[in-house]
Amino acid sequence: MDQTDARLLSLLQGRNEQALTELQSSCGRSAYSLAAGILHDGQDAEECVNEALLQLWNHIPPACPDSVRAYFLRTVRNLCFNRARDKAAQKRAGEVDAGVPADELAAMMPDPDEEDRRSGAAEALRAHLVDFLRNEDETDRALFMG
Repeated sequence: MDQTDARLLSLLQGRNEQALTELQSSCGRSAYSLAAGILHDGQDAEECVNEALLQLWNHIPPACPDSVRAYFLRTVRNLCFNRARDKAAQKRAGEVDAGVPADELAAMMPDPDEEDRRSGAAEALRAHLVDFLRNEDETDRALFMG
């Protein structure tokens, strides 16, 4: 155990909040970078880093890791994986808000009546083409279709 980890561990065991400040200054950037790399969301990454600090505060003591910084980064990583898994489950369950109000989505959706008119026009055009092609000889049909 190096001096920094020993100092952090003694501060945490003494319930000194200075340990969290020192931990954030020594590996806060690494923790945030790790979280952002896993979650691809700055706000979620920040929440996971803060949650890891809280867990560290609650688990030491009684836990006595050899490296407080490694313990902290592992906690950040695990929290991020859990959050990513939970978000994926929400997406599969259809619980995620699309972020676009329903009235805006309705404006983007095609009008069903317009779709019916278009499909009716397409059917009429198809019927006319079939009738036209039936009245032509085989060569003309092949030239027309080509």
